[in-house]
Amino acid sequence: AETPTPEVAYTPTPTPEPQQPDKLVLFDFVGLKSDRIEKLLGAPTNEVEGEETIDRDYNYRGNTLTISFDKKKKRVVSFQMFFMPPIEEAAALKNIGIIPRQISPTITSSLLKVWTPYDQFSKVRLSLNNGNVIAIIVEP
Repeated sequence: AETPTPEVAYTPTPTPEPQQPDKLVLFDFVGLKSDRIEKLLGAPTNEVEGEETIDRDYNYRGNTLTISFDKKKKRVVSFQMFFMPPIEEAAALKNIGIIPRQISPTITSSLLKVWTPYDQFSKVRLSLNNGNVIAIIVEP
């Protein structure tokens, strides 16, 4: 007598999820139009229109990431993230999606660290308070 084959439960192949914000890095947003960024990060939580730029806030890795767009050229001008309470430099870079590197800053003081350039970005600026980062601004 043949032994019956046990039934195997069918599990459908899951459809790939859209990339999660914590898996995305800043390079993923450089050069993208705002509608494409919305597809990746969701709708902005806030929007402020200035004379030359539109600033949109997005939830990114549990923080608020402000992306400034040039109104005329419709391209990303800068990324900004604020930290309350202030955090360590390596954590700030990681939170905004930049790999911390042993690169000497172009400008350094007790209140500021600026790299021009930093990897593929033209400028990375950290605002410091007692050695910890309170804000980071990145320009593509």
